[in-house]
Amino acid sequence: MEKQYFESFDNKKIPYLFFESKREKYKNNVVIFHGMMEPVDRYADFGEFLASNGYNVFVMEIRGHGELKEDEAGDFGKSGIKAVFKDIDNFFAKILNKVGATPSNTTILGHSMGALIGMQWGIKNKYKYFILSAFPLKNQLSAAGGSLATLLERITFRKISAFNKVFEKWNSAFEPNTTKFDWLTRDEAENKKYEDDELCGYPVTPKFFSGIFSMMGFINRNYKKLDEHAKILAIYGTDDKVVDIPYISKIFNVLRKKKRRINILENKNGRHESLNETNKHEIYDEILKWLNAKDF
Repeated sequence: MEKQYFESFDNKKIPYLFFESKREKYKNNVVIFHGMMEPVDRYADFGEFLASNGYNVFVMEIRGHGELKEDEAGDFGKSGIKAVFKDIDNFFAKILNKVGATPSNTTILGHSMGALIGMQWGIKNKYKYFILSAFPLKNQLSAAGGSLATLLERITFRKISAFNKVFEKWNSAFEPNTTKFDWLTRDEAENKKYEDDELCGYPVTPKFFSGIFSMMGFINRNYKKLDEHAKILAIYGTDDKVVDIPYISKIFNVLRKKKRRINILENKNGRHESLNETNKHEIYDEILKWLNAKDF
């Protein structure tokens, strides 16, 4: 693993992890977009696993996270979520293009917030292969309501969004709690490590949540425009309190009818972070099987 940097549209240095394939003839590329309130470093183990099995892996840090977290509260910055998508455009133009990345040889893997980011960018840029971990898409009414609520918060100059309280609600489902983040995984050591890391679990601003709801709105309006040859592996834990399983199942059924190939990896009793679950190596292996089976 090597942390590197590229210069984005506004001259900001954006960090990313690069895991070079350990095999002489690499298979293809996997680009990972991480979840909210976490740095890229949390994907080191998984990145090494894929690299050891023949894939080039790239994990780009999202503004408001890791080295790019500038204030006590997480925020995408002055230009909001639009800046993130400009970063991704630059990331592909300056870094991914050098390894010959195209929609036909590159898989976009997103976890939670990263799944929203990956889907929106992938739809716009005609990418075909997606791994969606804990895809947190909500219906259009919920997304519109969230956008309105965060707009009101911004108008009243609220620094920390009231939507941060939802994390407490999710955690209460697993009482008695050992940490504030028991909703993430059944692995207590992993939850404690997350809780103790100052680059994890911090509150975020109304503008941050506004970006989240904006992406949900875009995907709800445009998911049918997904490339006609698209293939998706959706992963979620059956005890994940973030994922609206009935709603995303409805979306996937619509896509199936439109000839998109959808595979579901349901992790029984798993919570939000399948890649950090007590059975994470089973999840790793299933992801690898799906990647290896695709006809790039």
